[in-house]
Amino acid sequence: MKLKNEFLYFNSGVLLFNKGQRSKPVINISDAEVKEIYYKNYWLVAGCDKMTPKFAALCFDTAVNMGVEIVKATGMTRNTEFLKAAQYTYPEKYIAAKKAKYYEFTKYGNQKKFLNGWLNRLNDMEKFIKTL
Repeated sequence: MKLKNEFLYFNSGVLLFNKGQRSKPVINISDAEVKEIYYKNYWLVAGCDKMTPKFAALCFDTAVNMGVEIVKATGMTRNTEFLKAAQYTYPEKYIAAKKAKYYEFTKYGNQKKFLNGWLNRLNDMEKFIKTL
């Protein structure tokens, strides 16, 4: 099973990482490879290198958590909603808009079981950006 738009997939019960033409078990990925994946496939693609540090951190986390397509500035995306809510200036408004979206997600299917994890992640991010 290949996960949508991801580098990770299952083969015979082993989670594998696909890098170009070669695959290897995730357990064998080096820290440098992990950093490269996040930098090239999330940070740069989401445009975080062009943002202020606080918004870069928020948008990077959103890209990893919700998908990089959410953050890319193409059309009306959830991230655009978050950035507009924040008036491109107030990180706390971005966080509030993202939190509201998490609560909205809980209305669908079995998503409610993820809410505490999402909120913990958001609370950690809120603490982190205060250090920037």
